[in-house]
Amino acid sequence: MVSLSDVSLDYGQQAEDTVTDVASAVQKLVVVLSVPRGARKRYEEFGSTAYASLFEPFDDITAGWIGIGIQEAIENPANEIRELFTDLKVSVARGAQTYLCALDFRVILPSGEKSARVTYKFQLQPQGNALSLPRRVPGLRSNNG
Repeated sequence: MVSLSDVSLDYGQQAEDTVTDVASAVQKLVVVLSVPRGARKRYEEFGSTAYASLFEPFDDITAGWIGIGIQEAIENPANEIRELFTDLKVSVARGAQTYLCALDFRVILPSGEKSARVTYKFQLQPQGNALSLPRRVPGLRSNNG
């Protein structure tokens, strides 16, 4: 009998390209930014340092470090998204006890062509799940009774 603990696969080493359009590239970006660096066992370089910055003083200096952390996460080869994004501009501003992040970029599609400019906005705030992701996803329904 073989238990699942006997199986060891490293999915990060597969050569599959799962990016088919802009939405799937943004999805990969959200995954990278929502994982604190060092949180994945045996893949310590995966993720972003933006989450760790949330526990620093709430000021413009920290906002700048969050922007640098986001930029580094995208450029980090361990995150395997560096080749997907070009013409990247990151801006982070302080809101009411939250950081307002805006990423402006183009996606390099599998065909080699560049997409139109894309702006992706999200909030970072020190509570529960640090990345405040959209609450409603098109195509999904909630069961409210």
